[in-house]
Amino acid sequence: MYCANTEEYKYPKDERRPYMHVHIIAFEIPYPANYGGAIDVFYSIMALRNAGVDITLHCFHKNTRKPHPILRELCREVYYYERDMRVRNQFAIKPFSVMSRRSEDLIQNLLKDDDPILYETLAVCHSLSDKRLANRLKVYRESNVEHDYYNGLARAEYDLMRKIYYRIEAIKNKWFEPQIRHAQALAVVSLADDAYFKQHYANVPCFFIPSFHEEIDEEPMLGTGDYVLYHGNLMVPENEQAAQYVCCEIAPLLPDVRFVIAGLNPRDKLCRLIDKQDNVQLVKSPEQSEMEHLIRNAHINLLLTFQSTGIKLKLLNTMRQGRHIVANRQMLCGTGMDALCHQANTIEEQVQTIAQLMKKPFTKAESHSRTNILKSYSNEALTQQLLSLLHQGSCDQS
Repeated sequence: MYCANTEEYKYPKDERRPYMHVHIIAFEIPYPANYGGAIDVFYSIMALRNAGVDITLHCFHKNTRKPHPILRELCREVYYYERDMRVRNQFAIKPFSVMSRRSEDLIQNLLKDDDPILYETLAVCHSLSDKRLANRLKVYRESNVEHDYYNGLARAEYDLMRKIYYRIEAIKNKWFEPQIRHAQALAVVSLADDAYFKQHYANVPCFFIPSFHEEIDEEPMLGTGDYVLYHGNLMVPENEQAAQYVCCEIAPLLPDVRFVIAGLNPRDKLCRLIDKQDNVQLVKSPEQSEMEHLIRNAHINLLLTFQSTGIKLKLLNTMRQGRHIVANRQMLCGTGMDALCHQANTIEEQVQTIAQLMKKPFTKAESHSRTNILKSYSNEALTQQLLSLLHQGSCDQS
């Protein structure tokens, strides 16, 4: 365990709001905020900080992401716990994602006070049922129905060993999920997940609080662009599957349209497929500023997924920055954003919709319509809901 103690930098609390201190347990170091889970955690930290909340952040890691000074600036203390990646954890009854994030040091640090604890995803919930924390106010922040998510990864994965791993994790996560009954409240990211948790865990108050995100002051660019963009973390099988689908099924049917596929760490198989397609360009691991430029300047952002778990943060992000959006049913499921996108579910519908929209400028009226609907997704509004939970385990959803 490594602790970044920030006693020399103690930011002043906002005197307009009641003082509060919260522990946040993150499944990963949340900066850089360059993929869905990290984005939600990092911008929730920023939003709570701006609301005058004092934060102790606990981060699990496996040396692929490094501690960053910005987390010290935002938090009272930051603790880092190295994940236990030993093979023996694969043979435990609990999910490997959970077992590799066990930590007695974490529990001892939580016991230093009696303040609320926010558990970010099921992966960090090993201590949720610990009797030493029985009297604490604990909020479970979900990002997916985890067993559905892992089953989706297994369907998308072509490597046999990874496919087997995802299937086993799905079974273990379904068995482990009832641990969330030890939380005083659930904060879920989509309406579909809200319905699921209310059905299966009726005794735990459940509230729809969409993902925190980077708020962009600029409105989407009007007019036209000259390419279609698909973007995502290409290390994730569902995103890789969607990128392959765009490259092999859609782009060949629109030879006069330029497609750009952008994302983190694409595997060699995807790179080879894109190289063979004349009208498809790959942008590998773009910096955040470059990705924002790609999203803003695309004429169409093509948002496709083959599983409907959680809320896709890139949908919310693209809403704020991009022009036309073409999405399928699974991408829109539970988001309440259907009216802001062009829904297309089959190859034929997607090809036809793209062809039509490439001739249609993005208008000021469309931009204003988006802005009005997205007001309810502002980080300030989400923060007030989350603070209600962290204060007393209840939330006004009127």
